[in-house]
Amino acid sequence: MQRANRFYVDWALVTYLYHAEPSDDRTYQASTGSSRGKRPAIASANLGLRTPRRKRAALVTPREGSPSATCEATSNKEFTMVDIIHRVGIKAPLSKVYAALATTEGVANWWTRETTGESKPGGTVQVLFRNHAGSERGRMAFEVTKLDPKEGVHWRCTSGPEEWIGTDVTFSLTQEGDYTLLRFGHRNWREAVDFTAHCSMKWATFLLSLKELVETGKGKPAPEDLKIDNWN
Repeated sequence: MQRANRFYVDWALVTYLYHAEPSDDRTYQASTGSSRGKRPAIASANLGLRTPRRKRAALVTPREGSPSATCEATSNKEFTMVDIIHRVGIKAPLSKVYAALATTEGVANWWTRETTGESKPGGTVQVLFRNHAGSERGRMAFEVTKLDPKEGVHWRCTSGPEEWIGTDVTFSLTQEGDYTLLRFGHRNWREAVDFTAHCSMKWATFLLSLKELVETGKGKPAPEDLKIDNWN
């Protein structure tokens, strides 16, 4: 009877410790008489048990191909869009820089000679690039999404290279002293690839062409543009 009572007390202690929080001082005080220290091992030693630990929720992996697995894979994906950005200071009034961006005639004098379309909100601007021999190198079309004489111009690419479609081209303008600061962005690329690097460099050269146009009256639009690699 005495042995049975001791077994009952020891098992009750194991059960209490199993469900207690590790940081609960009352557990240690009740079992060891001290406020901190290791959990008592007497019960587990007497019963041949491991030192009890807190239960942890089981992680269930959905079966491959099941709807829950598909949803989990989709929810865990992270999509990070890639932006090309540049900052150029142009020593001219903001209105003069805006005119070179907001009209097809202006764009034709710094980006490509063959710029056509209607540069108005909701309108479409088309550009075509040729090499010196006259062979076509590429063409794109953009929806004009913003024309603001105080802030700048925004386009969205609707046709052209696959990587460009759906991307946004932004020309944001601010006046600081004698300079108009142009903060350029070609935004929302789906990934960074070699073509992204090529286009970043080409945009830089064309933005310098814009700077020359506004400051000196003569830019370097295609096909007179600076050639940077074997893709020109």
